[in-house]
Amino acid sequence: MTKLIPFALLTAILAIVQYFMPWWSGFLASAGFFYLWRASGITPFVMSFFAGFLVWILAAGMSDFQNDFALSGMLASLLGEIPSWIVYLITAVIGGTTSGLGNQNSAR
Repeated sequence: MTKLIPFALLTAILAIVQYFMPWWSGFLASAGFFYLWRASGITPFVMSFFAGFLVWILAAGMSDFQNDFALSGMLASLLGEIPSWIVYLITAVIGGTTSGLGNQNSAR
């Protein structure tokens, strides 16, 4: 329960920052968050990864929904006729990894 509030706060910060800034802004937001909130071990990486994963998969789904699911279909055919839901997972893993690695630079 004690890690749920920072996770929700980080997810909200990532969603707001990545709405207005480029794709790599999750790295900066995660680094700033964990610079202020001291945590140790693997917890910061896991928390940042899942927050970034959640934000990116929701953003990809919403933008794809607005375009009548054309973007994921085209990208799936470009990547070798994979199912379009795998495109969402690839996108979310990239976003989660970017956010997760952001806290590694903010270690004290």
